[in-house]
Amino acid sequence: YDPDQVTVTDVSSEARAAHVNWYRFNVQGNYNNIQIKTADGTVLGALLDKSAFEAAGFYQGLAAPDKVIVIYIDGVERYRGIPADYDPDQVTVTDVSSEARAAHVNWYRFTIQGNYNNIQIKTADGAELGAVLDRAAFETAGFYQGLAAPDKIIVIYIDGEERYRGIPADYSPGEIEITSISIKNAPDKTVYTAGEQLDLTGLMVTISKSDGASEDVAWTDFSLYGITTTPLHGASLTTADESILISAAGQTTLQSIVVETGSSEEVTVTDVSVKKYWDGILWNYNIYRFTVNGPYSNVQIKTAEGTALGLRISKTYFENRGYYMSNYFEGVSSLDSVIVIYVDGIERYRGVPTVL
Repeated sequence: YDPDQVTVTDVSSEARAAHVNWYRFNVQGNYNNIQIKTADGTVLGALLDKSAFEAAGFYQGLAAPDKVIVIYIDGVERYRGIPADYDPDQVTVTDVSSEARAAHVNWYRFTIQGNYNNIQIKTADGAELGAVLDRAAFETAGFYQGLAAPDKIIVIYIDGEERYRGIPADYSPGEIEITSISIKNAPDKTVYTAGEQLDLTGLMVTISKSDGASEDVAWTDFSLYGITTTPLHGASLTTADESILISAAGQTTLQSIVVETGSSEEVTVTDVSVKKYWDGILWNYNIYRFTVNGPYSNVQIKTAEGTALGLRISKTYFENRGYYMSNYFEGVSSLDSVIVIYVDGIERYRGVPTVL
């Protein structure tokens, strides 16, 4: 068996006008052009390239005086005989290919011409490779899923009748495009606090393709399909982020997320200490050092009664300086006094600092 051999089957002829016929047949194998002549070599029609023949679905040529025609594929005789009368209800199978998917499982693709109800594929000795599949299911999926044949030879039955026997060509997807993208599974985490990093773990999308097939893709495989997200996995989020834009080949979909500002429990103040500072004139300054855990913008210290012991200063100023300096012109000045530390205007600490 030569899988590259070119054969011509299912040859039929339909009279159209005076002395003009439409010749229909299936060409299996790779080829570039066809031409039909009489048995003695008289040309019955023009040299026709593959794309024109397959687009039309027939070859238009003169009728042979003795009805015998010879079909040449790329200049080589591939058929000689009298075509059958064209039957519009005849069922034929062409363009058979096979794509290996999982272990011992193939997707078989082929074109069926004519009316039919169901299909099934078996081995050459009659062992079933898959279930009986109705027409609607086959045409919706775009393929027939079945086991791989041990010797690669398959037999395709249409409504219980054998319509193809041979070794399918290896499937070549060509220029298959992504036609749509949708969310199948949302990420495990969709609610965040500002400053947290986006985590796409668990995200899965479904892509539909121009060949009629669809596929589920986990975010870990996005790069294999050219799928991108905005923001990216691991990006720091703000309250302005309300959704994840998922894109592939010009197709997009959105996954909603929620980014909250955070609650009082999520920002803490620890390691609070105080040390007297002498400015060379008066001992009325205290230096407070402490650590703010969590996102914040500014800090301020007050007495237990609410008297400000210094200005509200920014995070940058506080962290660059390394301490908060307060004066006690209006408040208490002792090191063992209760103080209250406010972060972004919210009380985060109340107590007596460690005296250094």
